[in-house]
Amino acid sequence: AQPRSFRLPPSLIKRIAEDAAEYGTTVTALVTSLLDEGTKIRRFPRIEYRPGPAGRRAALTDGPDVWEIVRRIGELDGPEDERIATLLEETALTEEQVRRALAFYAAYPDEIDARLDLERQALREHVAEEARLRELYGR
Repeated sequence: AQPRSFRLPPSLIKRIAEDAAEYGTTVTALVTSLLDEGTKIRRFPRIEYRPGPAGRRAALTDGPDVWEIVRRIGELDGPEDERIATLLEETALTEEQVRRALAFYAAYPDEIDARLDLERQALREHVAEEARLRELYGR
């Protein structure tokens, strides 16, 4: 990280400090997160960040999380246009929404891949828990 100095209004500094305390994070971590998300949503105006149990994640303002679209496209076979056509048949998404999510992924693959890894890990843990319960109950 590279140190920077900014002049901010006292009321903004106060709100940032209050938010950092509320979320149990540092002012630096919160400002970094806000700037990171803010620059991304300026570049992709119909993308937003939503809170969740595993942290904040990129989503279409008018649809699902970006990682969900990327995951399903990755599960499908065929060229890009065929995969998108299949996804459109399966969902109520528009082609513009799918392409917006894929463009966001192309710009920030590490972020979306990290979310996909979290989801795969959660699925593995769920399957293991179910197996333990079946074993416990003799099924």
